[in-house]
Amino acid sequence: MCSTCCVVRAAAAEFRRYAGIKTRGHRMAQRDLEARWITPDGIPGVLFRFGNSVRVIAGECAGQTGRVVALLSLEPEPLYVIEFMQTGKSVNVIQSALKKAV
Repeated sequence: MCSTCCVVRAAAAEFRRYAGIKTRGHRMAQRDLEARWITPDGIPGVLFRFGNSVRVIAGECAGQTGRVVALLSLEPEPLYVIEFMQTGKSVNVIQSALKKAV
């Protein structure tokens, strides 16, 4: 499991607790967030899309490659679920701890 700088458990717990996403003062249901995320225009400020290959660049998971399988929240920065290809395990990782895999 990754360190807290890589895995953002508090954000995931908040997500489960409210069963929705708070964005700019209003509440967005997870399905609405995902519906916007998969459109051709995507969501401004969200760099990664479903299925993108990414490399974790911070924390204990640094150097591991995985794929984006979900977008959990937008604030304070996008939070993704990353599934590691080799192990099948998944972790929650903030956008700034990721880069596009080559």
